Amino acid sequence: MRVSRWIRLDNTSDTLTRKEQVAKLHAIIRMKKYTPDEQRDMMQALKDYCNEKETSIHLLNHAANMDTIQTQRKIVELLDGLRLRTGIYSTIMVVHGHINNIIEPFIYGTNNSDNFFQGGLGFTPNEVVQKYEQWACTQNESTISHPNVCMNYKKYEDKVVQNYSVCLVGWPEGAPFTRPSNIGTVGHIRRLRDALKSDECHWETLDGKRSSAKKCCVPSARVSNKSRAKASAKASRKKHAAVSTKFVDSDVK
Repeated sequence: MRVSRWIRLDNTSDTLTRKEQVAKLHAIIRMKKYTPDEQRDMMQALKDYCNEKETSIHLLNHAANMDTIQTQRKIVELLDGLRLRTGIYSTIMVVHGHINNIIEPFIYGTNNSDNFFQGGLGFTPNEVVQKYEQWACTQNESTISHPNVCMNYKKYEDKVVQNYSVCLVGWPEGAPFTRPSNIGTVGHIRRLRDALKSDECHWETLDGKRSSAKKCCVPSARVSNKSRAKASAKASRKKHAAVSTKFVDSDVK
């Protein structure tokens, strides 16, 4: 058989080189006939795998760093080629968006683009990339007090900590981490209320900075009693005025 020279019959695949293994796989694929439906399914599975690989998140900082370095090299090659073909000026800056990432700041410009930073902005390229890195790592500080941010207790680490770079500090020990309305123990609710009122339970950014938002002060009972007394007094005055008007009208008739 023609493809037999590519497949070892002694079944010692561990001794094959990488080139021989690839050739063996190709030979096996060519020997099998696939229906059009099977071919479409395999192509769709390959596309799904490629999309997942491009959009998935790296679990390790080392993997993210290596991916960033390889992508930077490809971008630099593309920009250099585009500069030769079209004569464009371009600059790329890459910084990490989290304080725990190990990705090093990177800046690259074609031609003499670095002169723009010194002459146009008054900063060196290194100073610009440092400011960009600081902004990228601290831009979510105001997220703590943003009105459109919703709390997600079930996916707290993924939806809150990773997305907004903030964490909730001082949650009462032993109290279930869930919506306060779902806590069924009065003792846990009181401890959580006391921690929130004393600001012991608060939001912090991952670099240890506390929220600059002011606490919402609960009005005292004395103030609320005064406001109620004023409201009742106004209501009584309105009532007396309405009664006196009614009497005047009856007298006129």
